[in-house]
This record gives sequence, structure tokens and C-alpha cells, in this order.
Amino acid sequence: MVNVSLTYITKPYVQRIMDESKQRYSSEVRRPLRNFFKLVPLIEWFYPIDHTRLWKDAYNEAHPSGKALKESYQAVWEVNTIAAVLVLSMNALLFFGLLTGESKQIYWDATPYSSVEWWAMIMGGVIVIINFCHLGGLLVVHGIYSVVNDNNFRAIVSARGPTGRLAMLPDYLVVCSMYGMAGWWCTLLWVHVKDHVGALAIIGALLLIVTGLVSYSAYAARIIYHSGAHKPESIFKDMATEALPQSQKELGHLLMQRALDDSRTTMEPLSIGSQIKKDLDDTKGWWPTFDEDGEQE
Repeated sequence: MVNVSLTYITKPYVQRIMDESKQRYSSEVRRPLRNFFKLVPLIEWFYPIDHTRLWKDAYNEAHPSGKALKESYQAVWEVNTIAAVLVLSMNALLFFGLLTGESKQIYWDATPYSSVEWWAMIMGGVIVIINFCHLGGLLVVHGIYSVVNDNNFRAIVSARGPTGRLAMLPDYLVVCSMYGMAGWWCTLLWVHVKDHVGALAIIGALLLIVTGLVSYSAYAARIIYHSGAHKPESIFKDMATEALPQSQKELGHLLMQRALDDSRTTMEPLSIGSQIKKDLDDTKGWWPTFDEDGEQE
């Protein structure tokens, strides 16, 4: 009788706890602003998350094979190289046009160190150099990593050492290039727009738009990362069929709930050993193969 009564008491209690937990989570996921501050660190409001080591590790883990990963890297590097050429050409033409065009006296006659015009000229030269280094870095990285075998590519770019740091170099340079270019353009606005209130309004609007885009991208990326969407298995594998979301809205709430739960413990990527093992299992040539007569092929 005691066991029966305890069971009778325990089942409603457990059910009530589960219902309360669901209600708590349901109210939690419906607070987008609060969830934004929970998931997105301050640095990611300004530094694009897709150029961080955290995201690169998730990127390396998401691809099923070393060959697919290498092809993806090469495609990204090729697109970035084209973009880097265009940015370098644009900034170089703008810089040398300012120094040789109708407004050249504004910069050549500027007082060194103390005038905005002089600093705008110096910033322009520095930005052109950074753009050139970005383009050169992409070409060097593409050339070096093209020699790496498909089956070893994941290990090379994931290593915490010179090979892994060199693979991250284009990401660091593109962030320096973009922010430097934005700073230079804002300085040029200040120099050439005589109404300083108007210049400040334009600069403030640009900064607000850029910060909003970067931070919201980080918000979406954090949900992807913490929900485990980059893992080599379905994010619904542990859910019963009847518990699966039945609408896009429920799906959004489920992803947010998973992200909030995981952000408290910080999901770690798969161990590099398991990732290399995955490449090893898909690789022909690691071990000698034998024909039907037992002779090595």
C-alpha cells in the first residue's frame, strides 16, 4: 500500500514538475532581446563570428570528409580573392585620386599630426597596404594548402599550431581590411562634408547598421552552433516522433530552447581524434589492399 500510494503521489508530482519546466522554457524562448544578450558576447557585436576560431572549428566538423572540406575552403578562398582584388582596386584608385586630383592641396598642405586631413591621407595609405596584404595572404594560403592531401586537410587546418594559424590568416586580414576601410571612409566624410552635424549623422547611421548586421548574424550563428546543427547527426535524433515540432514557429522555439540550454555548458566540438577517424574510415590507401589470392595490389 505504501508503494502504491507513493507512486500515486509521485506521478502527478513528476508530471507537474515537467509541465512547470515546459512553461518556464516556453516563456524563456519568447524573450528575443533577453536571449540575444544571453547568447551573444559583446565582442561578437563588432567582430564577425564567422571569422573566429570557434566558428572555424564548427565549420571543419560540419563537413563529412576531408575532400569536401578542402573543396569548400578552396571555393571560399577563390571568392574572397576576387573580392579582395576589387576592394584593393577601389581603395587604391580612391587614394591616389585624392592625392593627385582637384582636392590634392587639401592633403599635401595639411599640418602633420594635428590635422584630420593629414591623418586621412595616412589612413588611406595604410588601408591600401592592408588590402594588398590581404590579397597576397589569400594567394599564399591558397597555394600552400592546395598541396595538402584531401585525407589530411582536416587535421592540418584544425591543428593549434602554424598550419592552423596560417589557415586563419585571411579571416583576420579581412576583418582588419573592412574595419580599416570603414574608418577611412568615415574620416573622408568628415573632411569633405562641411556640415559636421550631417557627417556625424551619416557616420552614426553607418555604424549602427554595421553593428546591427554583425550582431544579428552572431545571434543566428550562436543558435546554429549551440543547437548542434553543425554536428554529424540530426538535432532531432533523441526526440520521440510525437514530440517533433509541427510548425515553423514551434521549430524556432525548439532551436532557441536547445541553444539556451547548451549555452550554459558551452558545447564543445567533437574531438579531433574522432574527426580524423571519420576521414580514415572513408579513405582508401591508408592500409594495403589484397586481391583474392592474398597478394598485395
